[in-house]
Parts: sequence; C-alpha cells; structure tokens
Amino acid sequence: MRYITLLLMFLLFSCSTPEAKWYLGVWQVSDAKFPGISAMGMDEATVWFGSEASYTETKVSFRDESCDNPKFTITSLTEDEFYSTYRARFKTLGIEGELVEILNVGCPSDWIAPGATLIKANNNSGYTLWDGVFFKVDKISSCLAAAGRGCFLCVFSFKAQRTVEHCAPSIARYPSHIDSLGAFHSIDN
Repeated sequence: MRYITLLLMFLLFSCSTPEAKWYLGVWQVSDAKFPGISAMGMDEATVWFGSEASYTETKVSFRDESCDNPKFTITSLTEDEFYSTYRARFKTLGIEGELVEILNVGCPSDWIAPGATLIKANNNSGYTLWDGVFFKVDKISSCLAAAGRGCFLCVFSFKAQRTVEHCAPSIARYPSHIDSLGAFHSIDN
C-alpha cells in the first residue's frame, strides 16, 4: 500500500500543471433547462440524460460527434452580455460569480455540434447548449496532463467508476483501477 501511495504522489507532482483547465475531463448530462424558445421539449431532452461528454487536449466527444485536435477558446461574459447572447439569466442556470466563462471548441475552426460550447456554472457543473436547450452537465472526472510529458492523472468523483483506460490510455497498460471514491488500487495482488 505504501508503494501505491508513493506512486500516486509521484504522478501528482510529476504531472501537475500550474493551471488546471476546468473543462478537461468527463461531464455527464443530468438535467435540462428551457429559459427561452427551444426546438426540443423535455421528453426529447431526457433522452440525452446520462450521456457523457469528454474533453481532452487531443479530442472532444459527445454523443455521436467528435473532434480530433480541438482548438479551445474561452471567453468571459458579464450577466448582461450573457443574456444578450443566450437569453438566460445567471440565476436561472445557477451560474456563480459576476462573470461566466464559456468554452468554444473549434475543429479546427468553428465546430457546430452538441458539446462545442461549454458554459461554466461552477467548478463541478456547467451547461452545453443545443437547439435552445441548456443541458446541465456535471463533472464526473478530471484528467490532468502535463504538456509534452505524456503523463496523465485522472481523479474521479464519487458518482463514477471508470478504469484508467477511459481517461488515460497512455497508462492503461499498467494493472490499475480507480474506484468510485477516486482511490487507486492494484488489481494484480
């Protein structure tokens, strides 16, 4: 057990980045909000519940869409600017703070697909917009990668259980497993 703890600490320190990118990881659709006019009703929206969006430095995927080599652009908007663009208020979406960060994914230029826009509500939840519906997404894992080092570390929330392969294929060759509490376990005892 001591060796596993040391290995985990080594990964944390050798692969940490000075600034973690809030959008990297796996997000799961949990709800839908309809603050304005939409082309979809709640019956159609509930089909999306449980769908996962994955954002990594090299690929973004959500439902049947994917983008290899994505280009990320983050903009910050005040509530008035946000309302002018999206016709929704911060309070309606539970957005915390005076500014909201919005991630736009280019593939390699503008990418028009579900998941191409991610609106940060707080550190663990946000919204992706499609057909006028704000789909609430909850972060179920965070993957940190050190640029140029090829090492990854994935931290999973209590809601999800994933193997290392789901988030970090470059270290999947090691017999390891991360349980639903985020603990690292060896499975070759």
